[in-house]
Amino acid sequence: DIPPDQILHLNEALDGLANHDPTMAKLATMHCFGGLSIEQAAQALGLSSRTAYREWEFARAWLYREICGGEICGGEIRGGEAPCVPQAAH
Repeated sequence: DIPPDQILHLNEALDGLANHDPTMAKLATMHCFGGLSIEQAAQALGLSSRTAYREWEFARAWLYREICGGEICGGEIRGGEAPCVPQAAH
């Protein structure tokens, strides 16, 4: 289970990402919360797979920086099927 404070931080980070690039935020939301693969989200958004993967890498870095405040906070962002938030700090 993801701690509620991490979900709140992720939501705030996604809002910031949406202000920067709404399509990138939709891609991240569809992948993290919708359970879609990057390819499926790309198709739904009308993006090429290559563009979607490039935008996903940027979005992951953005979310990590926003959630962790530029510090290392317990590891890497979990991708794939796992929730897209940093692991809890120890």
